[in-house]
Amino acid sequence: MNDSTLALLSQKEHTGRFSTYSGDVLEIENYTSSPFFRTSSELGFNSFEIRIFGYSPECSFSLCFYLQKEHIKLNLNKVVLLYFSMEENEYDIIIVGGGCAGYPCAVYAKRFNLKTLVIAKERGGLITTTHLVENYPGFISVTGQELGDALQAHVVANDVPISDDQVDSIEEVEENGKKYFIVKTGFLKKEYKTKTVVLATGTKHKHLGAPGEAEFAHKGVSYCATCDGPFFRNKEAIIVGGSDSAAKEAMVLSSICSKVTMLVRSKLRAEPINADRVRAIKNIEIIEGVQVKEIKGEKTVTSVLLDNDVELPTSCVFIAIGMLPQSGLAKELGVELNAIGEVKIDRLSQTNVEGVYSAGDVTDSEWKQGIIGSAEGSVAAYSAFEHIQKYF
Repeated sequence: MNDSTLALLSQKEHTGRFSTYSGDVLEIENYTSSPFFRTSSELGFNSFEIRIFGYSPECSFSLCFYLQKEHIKLNLNKVVLLYFSMEENEYDIIIVGGGCAGYPCAVYAKRFNLKTLVIAKERGGLITTTHLVENYPGFISVTGQELGDALQAHVVANDVPISDDQVDSIEEVEENGKKYFIVKTGFLKKEYKTKTVVLATGTKHKHLGAPGEAEFAHKGVSYCATCDGPFFRNKEAIIVGGSDSAAKEAMVLSSICSKVTMLVRSKLRAEPINADRVRAIKNIEIIEGVQVKEIKGEKTVTSVLLDNDVELPTSCVFIAIGMLPQSGLAKELGVELNAIGEVKIDRLSQTNVEGVYSAGDVTDSEWKQGIIGSAEGSVAAYSAFEHIQKYF
């Protein structure tokens, strides 16, 4: 079997079903397609891993790939069923975001017996790009991906549907004197009606803004050492930033690259335990009191020019200077933001818009931690439950 047999249709979706499923043989009648089908075709016909995202309580599975034939048998060594057909379009609560805040919110919402849907553009959230997490209670040391998987498994165990989609808009409407929200998505072109919304949309990496940054994106400029570090094995790397996140990125790269140079605008301000770890690693050099003036290169990055006109040769630049809240949906809904665009919430994760709650790094909570996002998400579920009890 090759890629021509299983071809992705990026903008279409059809319904379909399993006729039989037993052991390593999957017999399919009709077909479905979705932009979220992934397979390792290079492994050969008998080694496909099918990842199917979503859920329905009836377990009416939908295959998310296009088959050239409407009826075909596949011999599969491994089938991972993560996507099920989405038949429902009305919910008590829709959670936008599937990370440290969104997933715990979903678990608690289900325990409150709320009809719940999670819509997540990226499963597990930004924490899945973290090399090691050592401060999430219950996990002494775990990779970010493992933590994200564990949180997701808890959601799945509670029979909560997860849709791999992107929310494009949320609109407030009124029906029979009651307020609802219409949630529209961009990938699957779905439209849902819900009584409450939780915004757990997280943050995105802040850009440096220096000349060359955009030009050499994916050509030596990166924002994730765990993701891209292995491409620069045994080469020299530069980390821009002095935060705890920057220190963790430097530690990841120190085990991959021959040398790591941290460029810190003022002073290293990582958590003391991580600051000590960074200083103890022999192939990490910390240069404080400098800023990047320009990222230089030809086809790929070759050097970094500092504001003191010193030019440092390098194969890659990893930027870790902070995050920006992804609060666009909140702003469009009329949710109050602070001066830097974070969603303003109270101790009950409530926003100024009734029926709209928020949790995690997108909020104005001063200390951004996974466990804090989880707590805020849990509280948001409680607040949504109270709102529904009162108005519905």
